[in-house]
Formats: sequence, structure tokens, C-alpha cells
Amino acid sequence: MDTINDFDLVIKSPGISLKSIIQTIDKEKISSQTDLFLRAYAQQCIGVTGTKGKSTTSSLIYHIISNLNKNVVFGGNIGLPLFELIDNIEPQTYIVLELSSHQLEFIHQAPHIAILLNLFEEHL
Repeated sequence: MDTINDFDLVIKSPGISLKSIIQTIDKEKISSQTDLFLRAYAQQCIGVTGTKGKSTTSSLIYHIISNLNKNVVFGGNIGLPLFELIDNIEPQTYIVLELSSHQLEFIHQAPHIAILLNLFEEHL
């Protein structure tokens, strides 16, 4: 990990902890699948995060938009990984995302609509 700052861009997996070296890393160099996806599609995204209720809330939003006969895709922490949604996205597509705190840790662009549910200490 001593050479991590030698790279222009580091793609971090949500499950990898940088806790022990975070003070020595240029955080602007860290990205993720979520960050890259949001950089491209943020204006179409409805993101749902929080400790409890993400799956229920994001599923309900997807269901409502889908029943309005709108073009909508669903993914993130539930369903399909973000990059697998790309082939089904058009300019008018709504994108509903369930996002964990780990997926949001190093994003540089937020979803157009962001829903923050309740927060609890969990998984410590």
C-alpha cells in the first residue's frame, strides 16, 4: 500500500477497507464503480441510502415508477451491479439505486434525487 499514491486513479471495491492508510492517500484519486456510474448518470438517478429500509424504499420507488409505464432500471446494492444497467439506459430512463455507505464513501457526484433513511450504529 506504500505505492498507492503512485497511481492516477484507484478503483476501490466497497468491501475493501482503507481505514489503516486513509490518512496517507490522496482521496481525489479514489473512485469506485458507483462513483464512475454517478459521474455519467447522476441526473437520472434516485439514490436511497441509510441503515435500515434501503431495499424496501428503493423497491417501492422502482415499483411506483414502473407502474407509471416509465422507463426505469433498478440496481446497486440490490439487484444488478451498476455497470450491468448501462445497456438498458436511455436519456429518459429513471435509475433507482440502493446504495450502501461503503458504495458512497468516495463518490464525487451525488444522485439527482437522494433519499437518506434513518441512521443507526450497526455492523461495528
